Amino acid sequence: MDIFLGYLSKTLNLDIESVRAMLYKKGDDGIITEEISETALSDLLAADAERITGLHLRVKTRSIMATKRHKRKLLKNWKPLSANVRALLTQH
Repeated sequence: MDIFLGYLSKTLNLDIESVRAMLYKKGDDGIITEEISETALSDLLAADAERITGLHLRVKTRSIMATKRHKRKLLKNWKPLSANVRALLTQH
């Protein structure tokens, strides 16, 4: 079970105690038991959905930044290129 908890911890980017709190019930004394919580699956899925949303936002931000960077580079290189094309067209 330690491998499973470690895997979930790394995948969800949470410490093992947070994963245990999602997965297992707490006893009357507040200590986490070995009994699986009724909401374990929904809690883990919600944590995974939150992780995926974060990944999506990072990828989207990087994509927008790369598009802007390539557009600036293209526009910077376009001016000399268009002058050369005009010069070639006027020669003929």
